[in-house]
Amino acid sequence: MKASRMKAIKAGLLIDGNGGEPIKNGVVLVEDGKITKVGSAVQVPVPRGAELLDASARTVMPGIFDGNMAKVTLAKVLAA
Repeated sequence: MKASRMKAIKAGLLIDGNGGEPIKNGVVLVEDGKITKVGSAVQVPVPRGAELLDASARTVMPGIFDGNMAKVTLAKVLAA
């Protein structure tokens, strides 16, 4: 069985995409490619052994993905 891989993203400002107020000094925990916890650094401490991604000088928020545009772009890349 593959060992769990934990990553922690430290954000200067965290927008979780759920409609709440942005969180200063936020942390996002990702385990095996899935977000497991989101909150302030006080609420969500970085676990020992987690790979730390320091984005403390940045705003972190969910990505915006347009599937139709990705298909068009991928089609252009494959056609080249």
